Amino acid sequence: MRPSTLPIEERIERAAQHVVRAQLFFEIWFYFESAGNIPVRLNALNQFANFFYFDSHAHLIAFIVYIYGLFEDRKDSINLNRLTRELRNINQVSKVHLIDLDYLFNQAAPIVKKVKYLRHNAIAHRTASKSYNDVFRLAGTTYDELRELTEIALKIVNHLLRAVYRKEEHFHRLPLTDLDALVGALARS
Repeated sequence: MRPSTLPIEERIERAAQHVVRAQLFFEIWFYFESAGNIPVRLNALNQFANFFYFDSHAHLIAFIVYIYGLFEDRKDSINLNRLTRELRNINQVSKVHLIDLDYLFNQAAPIVKKVKYLRHNAIAHRTASKSYNDVFRLAGTTYDELRELTEIALKIVNHLLRAVYRKEEHFHRLPLTDLDALVGALARS
C-alpha cells in the first residue's frame, strides 16, 4: 500500500526549510573555501586543519544533496518541480506567478544540470571512471552559479508559499556570524 502524501502546504513549508538549509550549507562551505583569502581566518583554521577540512567537505556534500533534491523531479519526494505542477493543476497559482516560475526554472536549468552531474558522479554515486577532482572540473560550475541557484530556489519557494497563503522565507546570516565569531576566537587563542 502506498503511503499517503502530506498536505501540499506542509510539503511547501518543508521545501522552504530545505532551501534555507541548502543556502546555509553553501555559505558555510564557501566561508571555508575562501579562508585562504583572509590570513587571520586561514591561520585559525589551520590550527584544526583536519576538522575544518572535513567539516567543509560535509557542508559541500549537504549542499549538493539538498539543492539537487529541490530540483529533481521524482514523484515520491518533496521538490519544487512537483509542487509547482500540483499547484498549477489545481489552479492555485496565478498566471503571472506561473510565468515567473517558468522563467525561474528555465534560469535554474543549466546550473541544475551541473549540480546533477556532481551529485550523480561524485556524491551519491561515485564514478569509477573519473577522479573526484575531475568530476568537479568537468561539471564546470562556479561559486557564483551555486549561490545563484540558492537564490532562484528561494524565489521559487516564496512563490509557492504565497500561493498557499504562507509566510515567505528569507536567508539567515546568524549561523555564519556565529562561525565567524568561533574562528575569530580561535585566532585570538
